[in-house]
Amino acid sequence: MKKKKESRNEKKASSSGFLGDALYLSSCAAMTVITMQYDLADLVPGLRELEGKFELRKGVSDEWMLSLWPFFLAASILYTLLITVGVWYMEELPENNNLTRLAGKLLPVWSLIAWIFSYFALVRLGSAVLHHLSTNNGIYNTSLKYCVSISDVISKDGTRGRLAWVEFFCYSKPMEFIDTIFIVLCKKPVSRLHWIHHQLTMWYSWLCLVLFASPGIVIIPLFIIKTIAAT
Repeated sequence: MKKKKESRNEKKASSSGFLGDALYLSSCAAMTVITMQYDLADLVPGLRELEGKFELRKGVSDEWMLSLWPFFLAASILYTLLITVGVWYMEELPENNNLTRLAGKLLPVWSLIAWIFSYFALVRLGSAVLHHLSTNNGIYNTSLKYCVSISDVISKDGTRGRLAWVEFFCYSKPMEFIDTIFIVLCKKPVSRLHWIHHQLTMWYSWLCLVLFASPGIVIIPLFIIKTIAAT
């Protein structure tokens, strides 16, 4: 009887989780379509100014990212230490230690921050992609532009500022190492796929902006995954 009840509870949890994800994605899609007609920057004070400061400019954005290579290298080295020395250190501590308790309290705050960032990025970039889909002869030309060169995407059609989120995406990659910090502090295993994904996407994003070559529309599904994971 207990096993049956547990299986039923698991099914209910999985179905409710699926329904929640579906509703969330629907709200993101609705917000993306709405922002094609009503600019989100008009509703959020300072958003347009922020996007203007980080507007993609060849010879500026790429050179700035290239100058940040010591920061990215240091982040990569520290991350490697985290998943080796950090994991070993936490294994030596008792289950209910101060660090684990502190991580449990701070995790919801970090998840909320990650969710807000990913949601805004998804809505802003999603509306830009939809705009190009409707004005650049369909998905083929749009995908080609987003996957070949950022220069081909940048235009003066009202979506230029939103493409600052491509730059924000690159800057956010080292910050996402914080996910792993919480995993380690909570004494949970760090899978090989997890740390390889974080390391590779950081350096891939850095290289794309240094070469001023678009990371492609792959950014959109990545932000969808991040927003769901942070809920």
